[in-house]
Amino acid sequence: MKRHLSTVNIFHYLTPMFFLGIDIGTGSVKAVLINTNGEIIGTAHQHYPTNEPEPGYREQDANVVKNATFSVIKEIIGKCNQPQQIKSICFSAAMHSIMIVDAEGRPLTPLLLWSDTRSTEEADDIRYEKDASIIYRKCGTPVHPMLPLTKIKWLKRNAKEAFAAAYKFISIKEYICFHLLGRYIIDYSIASATGMFDIQELKWDITGLNNAGITYELLSEPVPTSAYTNKWREGIKAELNLPDDILFVAGSSDGCFANVGSHVIPNRDLAITIGTSAAVRITSPEPFFDPDESIFNYALANNLYISGGASNNGGNVVNWLKDFLKDNTLTEAKILERAFKIDAGSEGLVILPYLYGERAPVWDAKAKMVVYGMQAHHTPDHFCRAMIEGVVMNLYSIAEKLIKQQPGISRIIASGGFIQSPKWLQMVADVFNLPVHVSDNADASALGAAIWGGYSLGLMTEKNLTVHPAANIYQPEDWNHDFYMDNYAIFKELYSNNKY
Repeated sequence: MKRHLSTVNIFHYLTPMFFLGIDIGTGSVKAVLINTNGEIIGTAHQHYPTNEPEPGYREQDANVVKNATFSVIKEIIGKCNQPQQIKSICFSAAMHSIMIVDAEGRPLTPLLLWSDTRSTEEADDIRYEKDASIIYRKCGTPVHPMLPLTKIKWLKRNAKEAFAAAYKFISIKEYICFHLLGRYIIDYSIASATGMFDIQELKWDITGLNNAGITYELLSEPVPTSAYTNKWREGIKAELNLPDDILFVAGSSDGCFANVGSHVIPNRDLAITIGTSAAVRITSPEPFFDPDESIFNYALANNLYISGGASNNGGNVVNWLKDFLKDNTLTEAKILERAFKIDAGSEGLVILPYLYGERAPVWDAKAKMVVYGMQAHHTPDHFCRAMIEGVVMNLYSIAEKLIKQQPGISRIIASGGFIQSPKWLQMVADVFNLPVHVSDNADASALGAAIWGGYSLGLMTEKNLTVHPAANIYQPEDWNHDFYMDNYAIFKELYSNNKY
């Protein structure tokens, strides 16, 4: 793959040019097609299931995800009236997935997702040793069961036959890239999420590899996120109706591309995404190594990193409420409507919403939900409101460290499914006491992939990365912020006071 742009721009077309971004998410794959102005021309998406064969297990069939991805590619290309003018296809993907394939590329295990916590014991083994701090300082990620590092360690102990037959340990993005290109590559960003990749030397790290019990030959070739190629697997372009001269761009992870698609500016913007899970991120010229080892760092490009924290508990909390309240008439929209009938602060009810363990800021897969201050006058609506407030306060607890690192932060850029709820956005503005800027596009990662594809080929400029007017701005309300801070003083002590 080409790692550097040519000094001569050979693309001089009077006709329009388009760039395709694909985001392979946890629950669905999304496609966004844009023009050179960054305007969205078309979109497509398709859902796929997640299997939970045992408590703590979260798996997918890699071929189901691959087929959905290929279907979406064909759909979006079919929507373009000038498909031959699509110049690039660039990929985003959810981080931390892992599977084993044999020498023919056939899966020997299911795809283990970021939310799979079966390797909790393996993560604990590493965290109790000094290697956890070494891995954090070199690889940028806190040691946690989400990491492919710990999952590979689990597979070595518990799937010995598949482990012994392994040709490669790969993520879902690498699996799809293999079917497109016929070779195994991994971009620097996805590699940064494994716990085995040195984010400053940009190579596989011996400490991480030794803890996983593998050598680098069993992993894919790391390439820059802007690397591109025109060498496709034989027959694949015809199968997917891809244009003759389209270029494959390696791309990045969904978190990094959410910042690109949200047009996040360093030292000004704090990115917040709430979808199934949730995250707070900044863009920085250098990694931010937190003394508590609670902030992740992923490489995006030369001297460009995405730092922040991801939470297991986001929009899935609302979905859990729907089941917990056992009312078949409830939808997620109705739960939000009921919750926001209650005043800010939930009349003193405070909930630590760790239903699914937690990543940032505590990095404890065994963390539990804690309910504080419930009294007889509290209703199910209070409970719903306090749960949603807990999701936002947890993000605030992560963001406090990032804001200290970048004191020039003056606004929040919001993305993810939650931007469909104006009152939830207002809550974020009030808790953080910062204005929240919202674009009219919820698929920031797919949009970021499309922009990065054009930028990597020299057909889009840095202006496309940093200039984008907000569709809506939510200003903080001081009196609500005061209510929230009263509850936050309680919230931030709940984990340490109730840790098992």
